[in-house]
Amino acid sequence: MRPDVRWNAGGFAHFNIDDNHQVYASVMFMDDDSIAQIAPSGAFIGTGTAKNPYTGQPDGEDIINCNNPLMTDQEAGALGCLSHDLALSNTQTVQVTMGRRNVEGGDRLLDTRHTSYRFVLGSKGQLSNNVSYDVYAQEGVTQRNDIATADLSRQGVANALDVVKDPKTGANICATNLPGGTGDAACVPWNIWGTGPVDPRALAYLETTALIMGVAEERVYHADLTADLTEAGFKLPTASEGLGLNFGAEYRQEFMTVTPDSVTLTGALTGIGGPTPLMNAGFGVKEAFIEGRLPLIQDKPFVKEISMDMAYRYSKYDVGYTTNTYKIGVDYSPTSSLRFRGGYNRAVRAPNIAELYADNLVRLDGSIDPCAGSGTSSPAAATPTECARSGLSPAQYGLFGTPANPAGQYNGFIGGNPNLKPEIADTYTFGIVATPAFLPGFSATVDVYDIKIKNLISSYGANLILKQCVYDDNPFFCALVHRDPAGSIWFSNQGYVNDPLANLGFEKESGLDVSVNYTQSLGALGSLRLNLIGTYTASLDIEPYPGSGDYNCAGYFGATCQNPLPKWKHTFTAGWATPWHGIGLQARWRHVGNTEIDLANPAPLLASPFGTAIQYTGSRDYLDLIASDQILSNVSLQVGVNNMLDKDPPILATGSLPPPFFNGNTYPQVYDTLGRFIFANLKIDF
Repeated sequence: MRPDVRWNAGGFAHFNIDDNHQVYASVMFMDDDSIAQIAPSGAFIGTGTAKNPYTGQPDGEDIINCNNPLMTDQEAGALGCLSHDLALSNTQTVQVTMGRRNVEGGDRLLDTRHTSYRFVLGSKGQLSNNVSYDVYAQEGVTQRNDIATADLSRQGVANALDVVKDPKTGANICATNLPGGTGDAACVPWNIWGTGPVDPRALAYLETTALIMGVAEERVYHADLTADLTEAGFKLPTASEGLGLNFGAEYRQEFMTVTPDSVTLTGALTGIGGPTPLMNAGFGVKEAFIEGRLPLIQDKPFVKEISMDMAYRYSKYDVGYTTNTYKIGVDYSPTSSLRFRGGYNRAVRAPNIAELYADNLVRLDGSIDPCAGSGTSSPAAATPTECARSGLSPAQYGLFGTPANPAGQYNGFIGGNPNLKPEIADTYTFGIVATPAFLPGFSATVDVYDIKIKNLISSYGANLILKQCVYDDNPFFCALVHRDPAGSIWFSNQGYVNDPLANLGFEKESGLDVSVNYTQSLGALGSLRLNLIGTYTASLDIEPYPGSGDYNCAGYFGATCQNPLPKWKHTFTAGWATPWHGIGLQARWRHVGNTEIDLANPAPLLASPFGTAIQYTGSRDYLDLIASDQILSNVSLQVGVNNMLDKDPPILATGSLPPPFFNGNTYPQVYDTLGRFIFANLKIDF
């Protein structure tokens, strides 16, 4: 469980200048503080400060001095020291790849705090009986502070492992405190060689707090007019109502700043996956829009109403591009009990500030390297010939040549791209709305949708790049793989997969949304209401890049398809409004359908070996019970139990399922992870 404390406050005011004009304002505030507990930090493999003796580039290894008095002769020999003579100078060293958790220091904590403010000042009113206006200015600011504790300093680890005998006292000291050393008086030897306790003073020296501060700001200036043009004569002779319009203009600015402290900026900690760069960027956009509704036929034989909706918006971004969005929709009601609706919509999503301007740096990205062996009993998944395509030499291949990362984390060179263009989406919908007169209290809607997004803002993904290079011998992708001198893509920042953001491929989703409502009076016993909301996802076809072929993620989960996407999910609610003192009872059934790991998908881009223990999530059904009571006219109480039957989420192995979507051996965005959850809400209106 992740503790969370949230405060919300808001204020609203309006002043009527006269009967037709009003000035209004609102202020909203939110403060949220949440603490995440993360596994202990440590001297992680690849976070050492050594440099490759041939290239002079950092290679992530740790430097161990052979006269370290904390080592045994056997340990020194195993590391490759020619001698363990404590009288030797501190110049004889070996470079080793070492990993060791800081279990004595306990778990890391990440304290994340969001504080948001939103201010609106505007005026609205009537210019005439048929024309109204709304003008406002809006300012929104969100501040975020991340404070990470109990991580370890890279340089501190290097200093605390470089241990010698004090020539004056014979005590074990850090070499930095020898005459001629750097004089880091706070350094305390980190004894990880034996089975005894680690000196708490060493932990105090190694553990370092990190801080990242960020601010996101949005500023909006908006004006629009709404007009009913019926009386002005903009009306078809077949309809009783005329054209309704809304049109206006808007100017929006967005800004973002990210200010990491020095240790985060330089990537000086062992457990942060890479440096976090400064950011100070923003953009503006000017927009003009118009939307209208025109009844075509009303109150004619076999036609209760046929109407058309249309809209258009022009946007000019100061980063160098313009967009056009528009829609057209038609509604047809043969009777008051039945309505058909359909439409087409062109939408866009402009790249956000981080997608445009984040610095490209080596950070964690992929989850596999098919050319890495386990170092114990499993060889690499790919052959030596296949691995040579990705830059792995024959000497680096094999069981012990290039070991896999035990955490399933690999490096990518990732960040923003100022040349990105907006995504473009085309949406087609068709729906039916039924409110039959012969069944009072019943309504149902069924909507079929088909959505295709092209120019998708995405990256190829490190896993796909490696697969296309190693198994498919694609030279374009092989050029994106950069192995370090040891043949690794995770030992050091010299090994990574170049995985830039670009406008790539497409996503296409089709499916069906269903909503059914029914209310039945029970006479003296109150009333019963039933509600069903469900979605059937027929397909989610994704083409990673032009010409790659596509795959369908509907019904799958995994490193590529990410969160489980069941083909069917629904929520069914039964509520009883009792006749007793405003008491209401409610039962809710939430269903999440079964999904299969995407490695079992037959599409060539996804199909790979997998363990049967993680093949399926299984379906999940949750029962929630809620009771409410209107205690007083302005006081209401609600108590309930979510997941009454205490259903566990699917628990899956972590090896092939990377974060951020997969977390804590499951998918917390999709499944209940808290078990049976009891809550109470008290609401007071005043």
